[in-house]
Amino acid sequence: MDNHESYISIEGINLCKYNGVTVREYVPPYCTHRLQPLDVGLLKPFHTFYNDALCSWEKANSGTLVTICQIASFVGIAYVRSMTLVNMAAAFKKTGIHSYDRFCGKPSNRSNIG
Repeated sequence: MDNHESYISIEGINLCKYNGVTVREYVPPYCTHRLQPLDVGLLKPFHTFYNDALCSWEKANSGTLVTICQIASFVGIAYVRSMTLVNMAAAFKKTGIHSYDRFCGKPSNRSNIG
């Protein structure tokens, strides 16, 4: 959370409390990217692959308007290429978030996903 009031709700706080989740009330500015590994490691590649698919289609179909069907196709291409287990694991590693082994109190060695 980056301290925006729209992120806070009584229902959300109660749900966290019920499930034993501690919510940080303050996150310093310009560090939310560290808490959002999927934005860092998946959405950026998705955007790149989507744009690549769109540009390739535009080159092959010069002067033709893009329809919703083509957009769905570009999303499908980008999704398959970007939403991989390797990218997911790398996203968490890049932001410094590691799995935690609650039984021994230190980061887990079980981070090999792919």
